Amino acid sequence: MSGNKPSPGFTLVELMVTIAVLAILATLATPLFGDLIQKNRIDAIGGELTHLLQYARGEAITRGSAVTVSSSDGNWIGALSVATSSETLRRYGSEGINGSSGVSASGTSTSVTFAPSGTLSGKTTSLTVTLCPSSGTASGRTLHVYGSGQISSSSTACSS
Repeated sequence: MSGNKPSPGFTLVELMVTIAVLAILATLATPLFGDLIQKNRIDAIGGELTHLLQYARGEAITRGSAVTVSSSDGNWIGALSVATSSETLRRYGSEGINGSSGVSASGTSTSVTFAPSGTLSGKTTSLTVTLCPSSGTASGRTLHVYGSGQISSSSTACSS
C-alpha cells in the first residue's frame, strides 16, 4: 500500500509562526541593542580618556616637569591637548576622542596639571568628568582624578 508519507519539509503555517516569533523577538531586542552599543561607546571613550590622563601623569613623572591636560571648550572628549610648558605632547582635534559623536562630556574644570611627583598641582585639586549618551537611556561613566594623581572610573546614571 503506497500511503501518504509525511513530507520532510515545513508547512506554510509552521513557517509563518516561526517568522512571527522571530519578528517579535527582534522588535524587543532592537532598543536593548542600541543601548548596548551606546554603553560600549561610552566605555571606550572613558577608557581612552583615562589612558590620556595616565599618559600625562606618566610624562610628568618621567620628564620631571609639570604636564597639563586641557580642554579648549570644557568638553573633555572634544579638542584636547597634553603639554608641558615648552612643548605639546599630544593633541586631539575637534573630532575628539574615539569619534565621540553621540556622547557628551562635562568636567569640573577645563584643565588639570600633573606635578613632577604625579600628583595634581595648580588650581585644580581634583577633577571629575562625566560621560553620558546624548540620547537614549544608557548609563554613563564618571572619571575621577584625585589630588594624589590616582584615576578611577565608575558607572553613573544619566538623565536624557
